[in-house]
Amino acid sequence: MPAWAATIDTDKHWAQFTARVAASGKTAVMETGKGKVRSLRLAIAGAAAAAAAVFAVFYWSGKEEYQTYEAFAEPLSVVLPDSSTALLNRNSKLRFLPGFGKDHRSVEQQGQVFYQVAPNPKVSFKVKTSHSVVKVLGTSFDLKAYAEDGTEQLAVLTGAVSYEPAGNAAGAKIVKAGQSATVHGNVVAMDARLREKQLYWNGNLYFEETKLEEIVRALETYYKVEIRLQHANMGAASFTGTFDREPLEDVLEVICYSLNMKFTKSGHQQYTIQPK
Repeated sequence: MPAWAATIDTDKHWAQFTARVAASGKTAVMETGKGKVRSLRLAIAGAAAAAAAVFAVFYWSGKEEYQTYEAFAEPLSVVLPDSSTALLNRNSKLRFLPGFGKDHRSVEQQGQVFYQVAPNPKVSFKVKTSHSVVKVLGTSFDLKAYAEDGTEQLAVLTGAVSYEPAGNAAGAKIVKAGQSATVHGNVVAMDARLREKQLYWNGNLYFEETKLEEIVRALETYYKVEIRLQHANMGAASFTGTFDREPLEDVLEVICYSLNMKFTKSGHQQYTIQPK
């Protein structure tokens, strides 16, 4: 113990301190041995906690709280107050302020979300990420915006949206159904076709003049099955269509009917497509 500390009358000062605390009526102090030290620590911690609580009240005073939804290990489906739906992929978050559907239709997104937006000509639907703002009236689209990816990917299934890079309103582009786009920095790069793989996770399969050989690969990936073409040249045939969480055999029925083909099931997860 330092020499200066040895001169302090700790018992006297402790008695004065406990008397002041007891007089305040805000806490009780234990009077014995180690309990004094523990009480002092608790009193100090309590004072710090009280100060933190006051700061929190001050910080949040007058600020509206967000309604937040977050998907962790599994996708999460959310029906928004305006009847729009949002399907959050794993490790994704969506939030919005009170008044959504009446005063505004603006959401903030992290991760990947598939939207089916309810039409409302009076109030546009806006999605804000760290790199862009998407504006729509009524449509369905997928927006992939994971921070770790470094880039964003937008795929529009129906309708059309305005895709605006953050800080570059003049660089906004209109992305229509069947098109996709990415944001690199503050520039939108357009793609005349959808990235089909971007839509697998939410149950949507979209094909536009897509070769059958590509469709087969997509179906095998999505449904975890094996699909064989009886003749390799059949893969050059093209098909246009959209499927939303439909059973595989219903999907094959539509595709084969359109291409004048048929399919047979030869095993538990094995299919063969052949000419009629």
